[in-house]
Amino acid sequence: MRVPEDLSLVAVCPEDMAVSYSVPLTTVAIPSDEVGRLAVEMVIRQLDGAATPEVRLLSPRLTPGHSTAPRRR
Repeated sequence: MRVPEDLSLVAVCPEDMAVSYSVPLTTVAIPSDEVGRLAVEMVIRQLDGAATPEVRLLSPRLTPGHSTAPRRR
């Protein structure tokens, strides 16, 4: 198989890892520092008695590489 001619590939990883492959990958970067900070805050709130479940949405960052192509018809 050839990337992206036969298969488009998107990786969830840090951008610096994605450029080390023979084809620079299209990536979705998760804000891991923010995920860690929010996780600690949520655990502390639960330990302090907050029983309400909490949902937090974080914005990932898409970085186009050379591993994706338009859909063939």
